Amino acid sequence: MFDLTAPKTLANIQVVDASEGQAASGAALNTSQIVFLRDGMNVTVNVASVPPNAANPNPSGITIYGGDDSSVINLGTGSDTVVLGSATETVNGDGGGALVQATAAFAGALVSGTAAGQTTLEIIGGGTAALNADTTHATVQLDAATNLTLSKMSFITAVARSRATASPPRRPTRRWRPGRGRHADRL
Repeated sequence: MFDLTAPKTLANIQVVDASEGQAASGAALNTSQIVFLRDGMNVTVNVASVPPNAANPNPSGITIYGGDDSSVINLGTGSDTVVLGSATETVNGDGGGALVQATAAFAGALVSGTAAGQTTLEIIGGGTAALNADTTHATVQLDAATNLTLSKMSFITAVARSRATASPPRRPTRRWRPGRGRHADRL
């Protein structure tokens, strides 16, 4: 674990280099990484992809908890997770399976996936959310009733999911794609 919130004072750090890892499995040790960013400390986080241990069935990845800042997070090609700490953070996917979690208040953060990967922006808790106009190559997943405003962006899919029943897996209940229907910018 790499916790930038732990030291009482911390200054003059501009770049954080981190690596993806894997959760423990059998004899394979835990190499997974967790990074906590510090409020007010704007850094660039570069996540390096490493070859997975073939004896470990768990995917490679990293978990990053954002701060109340304007940090730029450059992900690797693994199954990476970012929990946004503000609407001014930027997350750049690199072709892996990225999960970016945000409250409605932080949904305006810039999230850039790639055509080769699967980047999901999961908006948790509902409310009123507006995506960043430059967010691209992402699937937006709504976990609760949300008034979602999308600009004229491209390569965005919005999926509303219902938690009404606990037994079957959650299923999409409505899909949105830009430029279709009378209200192409609202879901």
